[in-house]
Amino acid sequence: MPKVRERAEAEFENTVTMSKTLAVTGEVTCATTLAVTGEVTLSNNLVLTDSDVAHGVTNVAVTSAYAQLSPIHGTQGGLYINGLSDQESADARSLVLRGISNDAHTDTVPLVEIIGAKRSGTTIQALAAAETVMTVANHTTDLLTVLGSGAATLTNTLVGHRVLVESVTADDTLTAAESGKTFVFADAAAVLTLPDSGAGDIIGVNYTFISNFQGTGQKVVCTDTTNEDMVGTLQAADNDAVTTNRTWVALVANAFASINITGVAQGHPGSRWTVTNIAADVWYVTGTMIQSGGSEATPFATT
Repeated sequence: MPKVRERAEAEFENTVTMSKTLAVTGEVTCATTLAVTGEVTLSNNLVLTDSDVAHGVTNVAVTSAYAQLSPIHGTQGGLYINGLSDQESADARSLVLRGISNDAHTDTVPLVEIIGAKRSGTTIQALAAAETVMTVANHTTDLLTVLGSGAATLTNTLVGHRVLVESVTADDTLTAAESGKTFVFADAAAVLTLPDSGAGDIIGVNYTFISNFQGTGQKVVCTDTTNEDMVGTLQAADNDAVTTNRTWVALVANAFASINITGVAQGHPGSRWTVTNIAADVWYVTGTMIQSGGSEATPFATT
C-alpha cells in the first residue's frame, strides 16, 4: 500500500492498516485500531480516545481522550505526554510507566530508565554537575530536584521522614550517592574516606558523622590529602569544666585533610560533625566535639 499523507486532520472509525508511511500534518484520532507497518509522521498531536471516558479537562484534550502526545512548545519542540482518566472514577490512575522483562532478567540491567542528556555537536553528552536532570512537581511546584551530580533536593521535609543512618564497623570509602546519610562510628578505629572532590562535580554532597564508641583511631579523611582541604570550625565542649568552651579552626593555609578521634582529648562518644563539599578540593566542616582529660586537642589533621 502506498504512502498516505494528510495535511489537516485524519479520523478513522474502524481498523486502518498501512504497510509503509502515514504522514499527517494535524491531528490523528482513531476510534478503534490504526496499524502501520513502517513510519508514522505527525506534525501535531496524537490523541487516543475511548467513548467511555469523559475527563472534562477540555483545555488539554477532547473529553474522550485517555492519552495525548503533543509538543511542549510550538517552535522549540519537546514531547508532552498526557494521560487522562475519567472524572467519575475516583480510583482511576492517569499515567503508569511500566517495564516488563522475561523471567531470566539480569539483576544489574534496569527495566525502566529515565535519562537526561544534552547536545554535543551531532551527538549527546552528560549534563554538568549543577544542571538539572529531573524534577518531580505538584502541578507547578517542584517537590524533588535531581542534579547532574546525583544530588537530590527535597523542597520540603517530609513528615515522618527518617534520616538514613549507617553503623560504621570497619573502614569504608563513601560515595556521592550516599550524600545526606548519617554515619555512626561503632568501631574504635574505623576510617571513612570521602569521595574525591577534585573535579568539582560533587558540590553539595554532605555527610554527618557521630561517634558512638570511644575512638582510638576514628577518622574521616579526604581521598587526596595533598590537594583537598577542610575548612570550618569544630566547637569543643570540655567535659571536665562544662563552662569552658573553645573553637578549633581549620583554614586552607592549615592544609587539614582529616578529622581524627584518637582519645578523649579529641572526642567522646556523642561528638557530632558534618562535612559538605562546597567547591573542587574544598570540604566545609561544622560540629561539636565533647572533649576532656586536660590535654584537649584539635581533631583536625593533615593526613
